[in-house]
Amino acid sequence: MLLMIQIIFIGIFATLFMDVIAYIREKLFQIRSLNYAFLGRWILLWKDGTLTHENITLVPVVKFERVIGWFIHYLIGIFWVYVYLVLDHLLNFNSLFLSSISFSLLTTLISFLILQPALGFGFFALKTPNPLISIKNSLLAHLFFGIGLYLSYMWIRPMF
Repeated sequence: MLLMIQIIFIGIFATLFMDVIAYIREKLFQIRSLNYAFLGRWILLWKDGTLTHENITLVPVVKFERVIGWFIHYLIGIFWVYVYLVLDHLLNFNSLFLSSISFSLLTTLISFLILQPALGFGFFALKTPNPLISIKNSLLAHLFFGIGLYLSYMWIRPMF
């Protein structure tokens, strides 16, 4: 039970760190991150059996999509922390910092191979106007999640 509480807090703070950096990047450099309403829209439309879209941005807004999208975003962060800590337990990572960064960058593959195609953006965002910029931004977002994972782990773990 204690471990699950740690996982939840680390996941929330790692995801929050990623989001704060995304907010700063948007304010300083006008670099927009994924609109999590699209994630919510995608999830909410599963009930209709719609798992993929030609372009999710053209699909009508669904009630509560923004709230659901943000909730799922944080739930995914918690899930990835759980997976990371299970792998750390099994593989005994030597460097928590390097392993958290490497792991978080690997999670980008899920976005590239599942989420982006399902939203209609193509594998590796190839259907977006600037795929390389989309790829770079996804990698940076996940890099910051990894840094947040490391910082949160170092801060929260000793408290319990």
